[in-house]
Amino acid sequence: MHSPRKRHLDAINQILHYLKSTPGKGLQFRKNEHRSVECFADADWAGSVEDSKSTP
Repeated sequence: MHSPRKRHLDAINQILHYLKSTPGKGLQFRKNEHRSVECFADADWAGSVEDSKSTP
């Protein structure tokens, strides 16, 4: 990030608090020759891409 703002730190803190309170979840860091951050999620938009709400 070239110009981090308070909202970026707030988002990071929120993620870290979530991870601290959820055993079995975590962050994995690997050496990356491109020095970039890659993110992956096992999510399906709660079953609905339009409104991100769960579907019955």
